[in-house]
Amino acid sequence: EEIVRRPPSSFSAQTSIGITWAYSSAGIRMPALFNYLSDECIDHCDMLQSKEVASLAWSFASIGYFHRPLLGALADTSDERWGDFDAPSLANMAWAYATAQEDRSGLFEGITNAAICRSDEFASQGVSMLLWSCAASGNLDRRLFDSLAARASESLDECNSQYLANIAWAYTVANVDAESLFDTKFVDVVAEKIDEFDDLGLCQLHQWNTWRKAMAADAVLPPVLDELCHNRFIHQQLVQSNLQKGVMSELMLMGIDPKEEFQTQSGYHLDALVDVDGEQIGLEVDGPHHFVGRKPTGATVLKRRQVSEVDGIRLVSLPYWELNGRDPSEQKKQKYLKNKLGIR
Repeated sequence: EEIVRRPPSSFSAQTSIGITWAYSSAGIRMPALFNYLSDECIDHCDMLQSKEVASLAWSFASIGYFHRPLLGALADTSDERWGDFDAPSLANMAWAYATAQEDRSGLFEGITNAAICRSDEFASQGVSMLLWSCAASGNLDRRLFDSLAARASESLDECNSQYLANIAWAYTVANVDAESLFDTKFVDVVAEKIDEFDDLGLCQLHQWNTWRKAMAADAVLPPVLDELCHNRFIHQQLVQSNLQKGVMSELMLMGIDPKEEFQTQSGYHLDALVDVDGEQIGLEVDGPHHFVGRKPTGATVLKRRQVSEVDGIRLVSLPYWELNGRDPSEQKKQKYLKNKLGIR
């Protein structure tokens, strides 16, 4: 409280970074303090060293505090000097901006190019963080995944369950088959640590295994682990948004009987499955969490691909900005849905 009330410029940017790191490491969230510290730092970003930039971005993201102007300033000051960032700082920057769901393809391109040059410098945590961040944000540059495959393979014994799940999921999203990484050793390491995976990790492994089986790969999970991961995947909690409820109601008014929360053979839940002239079409009412800006997240990209290729179901996306921007009249809503579903 006393700190927040001090006059501007009471702290150097470095002191503000240290305070931010301390609070985030302790898991203490104080928005008033963070607003003050962000305002203190925003005009001094050009004076920060690369490690300080990464530390500040990571600290705020880890506590779930996203000061958009500061994130913009940190991204701008990093633009011309990605070569100065070491491997941990590159991973921290990628993780921070992916967690903040910042739509900054240029930033991820800079991180990717720098990371490729430093691919042999990443530890297991950095490999996991960087690959997950790029995959989650939908920045799927194959060059990065190819360049880190060997390092990921070398560090398997150092990986905990979260690192293993994130690496597997990231390559699945990117659709990059790294044969040197995903061999029998990878499966053995996963099997040895299977009791350490949380529900999210088991779901990620299910998506990885679904991908591997679809390509008829040799290294896949044994049946007992396949069943375990599949069961966790199909029992995820479902939440129906008001936007989704509105679409379902409109479909029924059109004489279409949607099969709501339809579960596919691969385990995905679709918002609805509808029959249009004998074709089974999956409907997804995609809210803001499905996108970074207006680009699909990695999770959205993967679901669309696996439902199409594995389940053989065509998916139609109804983005929230299209639904919210529609004329509220019933006639206009139904015309929109007919156009999306190809109903004449």
